[in-house]
Amino acid sequence: MQTHLVTSLQEYFGYPPLQKIDPNTQEIAGGDDHQPFRLGQAIIPTAIVGIARFLSTEQGLRSFRSGETYPNWGSRIFGRNNIELCKRIADYSNLRWEEVTPKMHEVIDRAFWMIRSKGIVNDDELRNFIEHEKNLTLIFLPATLKLGELLGNDALDDRTHKMEGPVSNFIKKLGGSFDSAEQKSPDDSRN
Repeated sequence: MQTHLVTSLQEYFGYPPLQKIDPNTQEIAGGDDHQPFRLGQAIIPTAIVGIARFLSTEQGLRSFRSGETYPNWGSRIFGRNNIELCKRIADYSNLRWEEVTPKMHEVIDRAFWMIRSKGIVNDDELRNFIEHEKNLTLIFLPATLKLGELLGNDALDDRTHKMEGPVSNFIKKLGGSFDSAEQKSPDDSRN
């Protein structure tokens, strides 16, 4: 049985299991207020979304394929938004943002290692894999982080990503194909 990236990271770092966000309330039903739960709930989905965004660019893909390492993956992937993002995760987790920054790096670094260990050699297969993992992860992403607002992708904060079922899955897949086409555009200012 295949273990998804979100579960592998949660288990590796010893965080409690992540909880699905209720699409109606945008809150965790019966969520735990303890710091380790809230940190894992925020940092793992955020890291996976960031990695998917990073690998959707040619530069990010080249960087990943070359095995480059960085002292701060959060800054590399989220750029100027990294500090604000770490502050939002810190607020959600009841930590200081300075504590979140190295944890973000560790999660991203381990996620890259896990992705590389899959041995995916084709770029399109890699992008499809991480896009699929991102879509599986969005049901765990806390709405209070407003990640979509910060990254300029409102679809990330959309309630439909927290819904499950055949119609919701079809809509997500359809939306993902538009995102992919949009990101390959040569005049895309996000690259």
